Amino acid sequence: MKICVFCSSSRNLPAIYPENIKDLAFRLGREGHSLVFGGFASGLMETAADGFAEAGSDIIGVIPETLVSPGRHLHKGCTQVIRTADLAERKQKMIEVADGLLTLPGGVGTLDEFFSTLSMIQAGELDKPVVLYDPAGFYEDLIRWFERAGGENFLVKPAADLFTLCRTAEEVVRAFAGKA
Repeated sequence: MKICVFCSSSRNLPAIYPENIKDLAFRLGREGHSLVFGGFASGLMETAADGFAEAGSDIIGVIPETLVSPGRHLHKGCTQVIRTADLAERKQKMIEVADGLLTLPGGVGTLDEFFSTLSMIQAGELDKPVVLYDPAGFYEDLIRWFERAGGENFLVKPAADLFTLCRTAEEVVRAFAGKA
């Protein structure tokens, strides 16, 4: 299965996140999955690509031309590169190419990508597994928001019908098991 990973490109994150993500990525790669990601060697994007590369997986980097600059480097493990005009096209291409979607800790861009997939599922435009990985309670406030939004009928579908919440790497591996 081609797993699209949405995550932070920020550097200098608390060590618990890169440690968890590299282990998870290696395990997913070892299970026969490949990676679709934002393409750059930065932050958790780089960490995830490193883990898949160590497992010998195919790695598809999707690069928006608007972000290409002298200070940004393509991850050395990319076995395929797809270039897009901008971030919106990159997000759409990543979703299109992937068989499943995995959201790791991240910021505004990561949440934009995650919520776009959920909106597409609610609209009946997407039928792919979506996993939210919550190491170290990173997404606890977001999970509470989903509980409240669902409880007060703001969601068309219950959160459990939109995505699978995983708190450990093993849960993520199981969520994608048998889909390689």
